[in-house]
Amino acid sequence: MQKDKNLSLVNLSSDFHWLVRMMLILLISSHSILGEPSTATATVRHGFVTGIQVTSRGSGYLKEPSVILSGGGGSGATAIAILQTGQIDQIVVLTAGNGYTEAPQVMIETLRNPIEPEALLDLHFKWVPAISVSGPKGTIGTLQWSDFFDGPWTTWTNITAGLTETTLVDLSGSTGHRFYRAIVPLTPSPPPLSGVFVEVKPGSVPLKTTSSGQKLLALKVNNRFFMESTEVTFDEWTHVREWGLVHGYPDLPAGSGSGDKPVAEISWYDAIKWCNARSQLEQRNPAYFLGSVPYKTGTSIPSLITAATGYRLPTELEWEYAARAGINSLGYDYSGSDNSDSVAWHTGTSSGTSHVVGGKLPNQLGIYDLSGNVSEWCWDGSLLSRAFRGGSWNISRDKCLVSSSDFFLPILRSEGVGFRIIRP
Repeated sequence: MQKDKNLSLVNLSSDFHWLVRMMLILLISSHSILGEPSTATATVRHGFVTGIQVTSRGSGYLKEPSVILSGGGGSGATAIAILQTGQIDQIVVLTAGNGYTEAPQVMIETLRNPIEPEALLDLHFKWVPAISVSGPKGTIGTLQWSDFFDGPWTTWTNITAGLTETTLVDLSGSTGHRFYRAIVPLTPSPPPLSGVFVEVKPGSVPLKTTSSGQKLLALKVNNRFFMESTEVTFDEWTHVREWGLVHGYPDLPAGSGSGDKPVAEISWYDAIKWCNARSQLEQRNPAYFLGSVPYKTGTSIPSLITAATGYRLPTELEWEYAARAGINSLGYDYSGSDNSDSVAWHTGTSSGTSHVVGGKLPNQLGIYDLSGNVSEWCWDGSLLSRAFRGGSWNISRDKCLVSSSDFFLPILRSEGVGFRIIRP
């Protein structure tokens, strides 16, 4: 991508889309019919183009044709064709690109060695590029072309994106290949959120002691992780949601709450979609996938990619281990104390409402509200339900015990249920 302080080169971006389509034009002339065209399909996994399979080798090629990968929601993938006796033997991916939600179209240059005509009237087919442009209403772009990949570039036209897709046809194309690019005003991405994440080191938590004083190790975590020190706030939720709604996450709800109070009325599905959205907003690898596609919509149970760098919900084990303060645990019944009122908002302390996060004392790791305020979704569950932990402002103190666990249908939303996130 080429940038200066005013312009940004965009190739199949999610904000200003342009797609080179090849339009078939039938011409009557003295030229001969071309040889058989070649075709191929691309394979995408986790947002990257991982391979291209030749489905028809074509014929009559005198040199390696250009290969263009178009569409699929991503950008940056490139490939080259390798010939053998005038046919395409294979197509090799040079760069995998990123951000692909589906397989891009593989377009192969059509200039081949002519064969003898088989009809009295000579015909030939000419492939004419059509540039399809869409994007947020009012986005102004400059379309440019060049007969060489690295320029020089010639300005073709300016265009303002509207509510519907606009298609332009370039009839002036040369006899070889032609490259196109769209230049739009540079719009910086929103800055990463400034939430504080606390390191939770691996180890074991002693939960019980025998009459002889021997400690029994009942909770063990093998890998460190970082947990956000507070529950996801309404402002955090809204910031990511607004980005997500225009980047492929159409069903993130508004939620309830305000400012730095924890967001609530969020289903389990909502929470994990939001995790993926925040990961992509901050250019981290999403943790949840449906097949090879990042989980963005619907109510299917996705797969968890534990090696991903992005955000996710804690497992029940990770949640309780952190709530008990991990290797710093002092064996408290609530997260940070045996006195629930000092660390938790519950029916006895909340005055009937949730409160700004971090308003009570933290636990020994510096993590707030793991007891009380809102209950927090965890990744684990049964076939029909998912766990939530910690208790909330609208239930009794006994539900705020670090040992307490409840279950809820993942599609349901409640004014007392929110979530917090972890990352590797």
